[in-house]
Amino acid sequence: MPAFVALDRALDELLENGGVAERRRQYQRRRAMLAAGLARLGLPLLHLPAGSEACSIMTVGVPGSLSFEVLYATLRERGYIVYGTKAPLAPRWFQLAVMGDLTDSDLAGFLAVLESLLSGPSTQYRAATA
Repeated sequence: MPAFVALDRALDELLENGGVAERRRQYQRRRAMLAAGLARLGLPLLHLPAGSEACSIMTVGVPGSLSFEVLYATLRERGYIVYGTKAPLAPRWFQLAVMGDLTDSDLAGFLAVLESLLSGPSTQYRAATA
């Protein structure tokens, strides 16, 4: 029964906020904001055929100066979560979601933290090797 109550509340919230079309517009705007910032930082997006991109998630190349593990851990320490990908994309790609209660300030903060990682000494962020 709690699952039905949660679903009912989620549907009410979706409708109160303009429905599916408005939610999609929000996701697309957030995605465009992140895509522009990532391009400015020199990070590629996984290119898919036009029209097949998800509006709620994006796949981004891991910077050459970092491993995914170091990128993940450092971003998490600073309050941001990114997601790993499955083979064959792992470990050179990661994913970002634009769903949830995100503000433009949240997205700008993520990009600022990512930029600080990329501008720091690359050896500081390299994973140790045995």
